[in-house]
Parts: sequence; C-alpha cells; structure tokens
Amino acid sequence: MLARKSYDVVIAGAGIIGLHAAKQIKRRVPDASVLVVDKASGLAAGSSGYSSAVLRCRYSFATMTEMAVLGLSTHTTWQDYVELKDCQGQFTPHPIVWLVPGQDWNQDVDRLQQLGLRAETVTTTTLSDHYPLLGLEDLDPCANHLVEHSSGYFDPSGALLDLAASCKQAGVELAFRKSVVDVGLHHHGHRAEAVQFGDGSSVSVGNVINCLGPWCDQLPLARDLSARWDIKPVRIQAVHKPVTQADLDLRRLPIVCDGPNGVYFRPQLGHDHIVVSTILPEEEREVVDPDAFNSAADPESRTRLLSGLHARVPTLEARGSVHGYAALYTMNRRDGHPVVGQGTTAVDNYYVANAFTGHGFKLSPVVGDILAYQLTGLTTHGGGTAMALQRFGDLLRPNREPLWDQVSVVA
Repeated sequence: MLARKSYDVVIAGAGIIGLHAAKQIKRRVPDASVLVVDKASGLAAGSSGYSSAVLRCRYSFATMTEMAVLGLSTHTTWQDYVELKDCQGQFTPHPIVWLVPGQDWNQDVDRLQQLGLRAETVTTTTLSDHYPLLGLEDLDPCANHLVEHSSGYFDPSGALLDLAASCKQAGVELAFRKSVVDVGLHHHGHRAEAVQFGDGSSVSVGNVINCLGPWCDQLPLARDLSARWDIKPVRIQAVHKPVTQADLDLRRLPIVCDGPNGVYFRPQLGHDHIVVSTILPEEEREVVDPDAFNSAADPESRTRLLSGLHARVPTLEARGSVHGYAALYTMNRRDGHPVVGQGTTAVDNYYVANAFTGHGFKLSPVVGDILAYQLTGLTTHGGGTAMALQRFGDLLRPNREPLWDQVSVVA
C-alpha cells in the first residue's frame, strides 16, 4: 500500500534512468514527494540489469560525448554520488580499443582530450605490441585505431541496488509489482492530474515521468511519440564466455569494438568471463513483445558471437560452458538517439526518457540531471551547469528533427 494519495512526482519505471531521475530531483528539492513504481517484483528485471555497462565516451556528436564524460565522472566518484557508506556497485577502469577500418579518429581524439580524457590513435603494429592477446593480422599494419584509456565498465546490478538505497535514504518511495496503466488528464486536457495503476488504484500527481524503457508505449499518452520516433523493444543477444587464468590474463585484454567481426567484447575482471555481443545493425532489428520473448540466445547467434571473439583473441581456448542470453534494447529507429524531456506539448507536466538504443546506462546520470533540471529549474554541485543541461535537453528533446539517419549502438 502506498504511503500517500498524492505525489509531487511519479516516475514509471525503476530502472537505471528512473532511479537517477528520482535521486536528482530529491537532491534539488529534498521535501518533494517522489514515487517510483515498477511492474516487476524487484530491481534489475528489465534492460538495466542486463546491461554490459561499458562506459566509453567516443560519440559521433560532440554533445553526446560531453554527456558521456559527465556520466563517466559520476561513475568514477560513485560513492560520493549515492552518499552511501557501503556500495555494491564499482567502476572498473579498463581501456577500450576501436577497430573500425577506414575511420578517421583525429577529431575524436581531439574532442576527448579537450574534455580531459586520455585517448590516442595507434597503428595496428603498435596496438599489437601493447595488446599481444589480440589477433590483428587481418588489419593493415599502418592503419590507425582509437584507444580510450579513461574508460571502463560498471556492475549494473550493483548500481541499481545502490541507487535504490540512496533514493530510499533521501525519502523516495519505491513500489514494485505495481504497473502504471494510464495517466488521467485535467478536464481541460493540458495537465496530468492522476496516475492510474493496474490494480485499480490511483494517486494524484504534480508531474509524471515515463521511464518504462521497452514498455514505454504501454501508456496511451506515449503512443504518438513512439509512432513518431518508431520506438520499438528489440531483442539483443549476448554470450558469457568463461575464462581461466590458464587460458589468458583478462587484465591484458582490452574492451574491443570490433568492426570487421561485428562484435564488441569486454572482460569481466574478478568473475573470469568475457561478455560478447553484436554491433551489427541487422542483428538489432528483432522487434518483440517485452512480456513474452525468448530470453535464451539462439544457437546460430551464440556461434557467430563466439566466432567473432575467437577470431580476435586467437589464443583463447574453445572450452568451457558458454552462457547465452537475450535482453532488450529500446530502439529509436529514426535516428538512434534517446528522447528526453516533455513528452507532448499538449500536456505540460508529462515527461519521457526512453529509446536509449543501448546507450542508457552510460548516459543515465546525466539524463537524470536533465529531467530534474527541467522539472525544478535547479542545478546541483557536481552535475551539469544550467547552460550544459539546456543544450543536452535541446539535443534530445522529443519534438526535435532527426539528428541523422543512422541507428547503431556504436554511433
């Protein structure tokens, strides 16, 4: 049973975006009543819990790079951000190597260095010397590749547990097994005034934020936006390949975005396995029902992903049981970028943060910052400036024109 009959803010979705938004709102307005609801029985049941949580900052658009850098800063100072004595989540620094033949990386290196990150271009020959576990014989010895040295990865389940604890500590109310089915509008239609739940109950509301991810268009108010941006839940497959110390030292294997083999992979230090998934657009198109999809990897997909990994890490033994699984991306099939901000000009107090197309985890602290700024008009120490948050919000606003015509998890 909920503690109140009226809330200043109701957030639909207790994934990484919804929890960051709740956290950021309470940082600005400690007395605000904030409710986060989710249809799942607990944390990490949706896309957030299955994220590979790679924290890289190279993006095609400069503003997206700025956002990723701020997100990285939050994750590298995580304990200060969540304000907890003991944290479950942890940032693991680890370099990322981009193998994309024919790409000019000079602008990316300049951009990353200007933002205070360590990045460089290196030739195939130099890369082979630095990372001898990588098989690079298929690449031009003189070709240049990007290395992000300031990158790494995070534990997504730990992040969710920490954020939930931090939100509760700040007075946010979390309710699970409670689905939002509709938003009731004022009789003039320009403001949301109630949130209706699947169990027949409802609460009065000052603001509503839709952070439902793959379930975002299950709210009737969201369907026009989903149609405009062709937002769809898409099944993405991945494998965990176990590795023993006798096979290779995972500390010497970078995170790799491998264009020729159509995969990305990262080592999971401390857990002795490698996560492998796809970067091929044609493997990011399987639209599914988020409540009824095959969560196991297809045999042919497992084989292809492992083949890509073994082609790039030829000394890795093809032994040990492999765990394959499938999870969900919420794809923006118009321009591959999130939609964040006022969900419709017709309803003043309804906001959305969806369609992250695989980029949600790394951007989540900044998206929470944007939403909280838009709701309150306030900034916080350590977050984005008002000018930066305005720019970020302008780029991702739901009523923008498409940024470009590409859709990719490595855009």
